[in-house]
Amino acid sequence: MVKKYKTKPCEIEAVQWTGDNEQEIQIFTKGGSYITFLDEELRIRTLEGDMRADLGDYIIKGLKGEFYPCKPDIFEKKYANSEFFNFDGSLISVDEKSYNKAIEDFANFLHRKAKENHGIRLSEETRSWTHASIFDYVKEFKEEQLKKEQLKSEN
Repeated sequence: MVKKYKTKPCEIEAVQWTGDNEQEIQIFTKGGSYITFLDEELRIRTLEGDMRADLGDYIIKGLKGEFYPCKPDIFEKKYANSEFFNFDGSLISVDEKSYNKAIEDFANFLHRKAKENHGIRLSEETRSWTHASIFDYVKEFKEEQLKKEQLKSEN
């Protein structure tokens, strides 16, 4: 009898192969000898044998610490980002929809305070800019954290 199953919720770690992030992947895989870089692809020795990852593919760390590639369209259907940073630098886990709502609420708070304190009414363009700036800040912060991890692992 055929039965239906669905994936149990679990959290994975992954890095997207961009072609210029070899060092990031080496750190992610802890310098594993099962990763070989070849021009615009990389080879990964998996539990099922050698697999090829093309530019844009994600490298996933499995539940048993194994690594394997995943095509972007499959990755985006199956996974959602669960890591985000508070502005004090602490790491929080939240689904992407909740995070986007929190960013929007924060942007609205900033606009409301500007209006209350200075009688300023901000345009939609400015509101959109604030929202984008917050995302940029989080992205830059994560990049800085990655650089710090890289320096630690080099020493």
